[in-house]
Amino acid sequence: MAKVNVATDLVVKECPTCGIFYAVPSRFDSDHQERGGSWYCPNGHSLHYVETEVMRLKQVLDQREAELESVHIRLDGALQEITTEKREVTRLKNRVKAGVCIECHRHFENLERHMKTKHTR
Repeated sequence: MAKVNVATDLVVKECPTCGIFYAVPSRFDSDHQERGGSWYCPNGHSLHYVETEVMRLKQVLDQREAELESVHIRLDGALQEITTEKREVTRLKNRVKAGVCIECHRHFENLERHMKTKHTR
């Protein structure tokens, strides 16, 4: 049988009902914190962890994943909006280069000539 170091393998706890101090093995305590479960103090009061550490961390993880999904959705919408705006700007630039007024849609030969001679890229 393995030798147990009592000083380091025990966790001291206090019963919230009667106030008695008692010790439990550290593995027992960590298992109950992770998975939940009930136990009794030496005076017979039933004790349990309401929210286990694993449950709390899962809730935090779920919340962060939901926030991340929301950010992805907003980012996709913003990228789509930018693409649409770029497309519209390009379309208007091409119309102006061709000498077409973007307001009244009339063709002006002077504007077309000006764009070709002064603003070629």
